[in-house]
Amino acid sequence: MGATPRSGRRAFQLDPGQPEQAVHTAREMVDEGADMILTEPALHTVDTLVGLRQKLPVPVMPFSVSGEYLRLTDPAPDGGRTVTGLLEAYTVLKRSGASRILTYGALDLARRLRAS
Repeated sequence: MGATPRSGRRAFQLDPGQPEQAVHTAREMVDEGADMILTEPALHTVDTLVGLRQKLPVPVMPFSVSGEYLRLTDPAPDGGRTVTGLLEAYTVLKRSGASRILTYGALDLARRLRAS
């Protein structure tokens, strides 16, 4: 897709101690044509979601990386994963301003929500 700069992935990684840098950098990306902002890992960017959502005209989507998925779930008898922890964490992400949440747990969440 051509989204990674020639300088490599590190060009997109921001200092977690500087949340205002995330807003500034995201605003530059939107000015250059970005149609969404993806943050990862999701749970480590909760504090920046509110500012990004309030200050940007594009969707802000946290990506819950595989390590988060594994920490928030347990093996389920049906071969899937339990999703109670995911539901709680993703509720926080939505309340913090996430437009959508990208997750490895999408199928497990869909099964749980369909069954309830």
